[in-house]
Order: sequence, then structure tokens, then C-alpha cells
Amino acid sequence: MSAGYTDFLYKSDIKALVGKSGEGFIPVKAGLKYYFSGGFFGDAQASATFSTESGGGTAFAYTPGIGYTLSNGIETGIRFEGWSHDGSLNQLGLRVAYRF
Repeated sequence: MSAGYTDFLYKSDIKALVGKSGEGFIPVKAGLKYYFSGGFFGDAQASATFSTESGGGTAFAYTPGIGYTLSNGIETGIRFEGWSHDGSLNQLGLRVAYRF
């Protein structure tokens, strides 16, 4: 289980069109992680992602990824994240985290 905060900043032309600099979201995720061999793993998460904007609503998100856990607790990986709410938003990201 994980939670966080995501802020999408708008480019200047969109900022002028919609009248704000960006939008914030709070994803609350649950998922599974499977270690294949050594520190290599695959994981998948599903979440409800709540907009911080008034009337922004909630999106469904899914996040599959692969990565590697180093012996000192640092994890690295790559993941795809797709959001669905009145259309879709997709992103590909690099992840660095510390496990404790």
C-alpha cells in the first residue's frame, strides 16, 4: 500500500487557456510485488487517484513495473502508469526508492 502526491504543471499556453498553473492529485495504491531472481522484481498496483481541485473527481489508475532492489535497500525501476477518468492519461516513469 502506498500514497503520495502528484502535481501536473501546465505549459504556458495551456495555463493561459485554463487560468491555472496545474492540478494536484493524491493517489492511494495497493498492489503486489514478485521477486523473480536475486533482486529483480515485477510489480503491479491499482489505485483511486483523488483530485485536489474542487469538483475534480476520482480516477482509476493502474501501474505495472519492473525493477531491481540493491543490497543496501535502494530500489530502481521503470513503470507505466495509466489513469482513466473522462478520457485517459498515461505516463512512463523512472523510480528510485529506499526500502526500510
